[in-house]
Amino acid sequence: MADIKVLKKYDKDPDATLNYAWDWTSWLVDGDTIASVEFLFPGDANTMSLADQSDNGLIAVALLSGGTEGQTHYVTCRVTTLAGLIDDRTCSFVIKER
Repeated sequence: MADIKVLKKYDKDPDATLNYAWDWTSWLVDGDTIASVEFLFPGDANTMSLADQSDNGLIAVALLSGGTEGQTHYVTCRVTTLAGLIDDRTCSFVIKER
């Protein structure tokens, strides 16, 4: 997955189920907000899963669980705005016991 530009890197325990936020505030133009959000899991061996998701129009939140210890998994947040703009931001998760 070397061709993915990673926004943030996190360490995550494989047994943890935690919220992670993608803040789109500085990217959105005045008056525009998130109309829809989708979380994608690129990579064949990604064993993380989305337990829940939410957004407040500016920040998208994914409740993530799982992952394979010793692996790095990627999660991409794709937003579509009311103005029709679409963009992705990807974070990496190093799965290890904490």
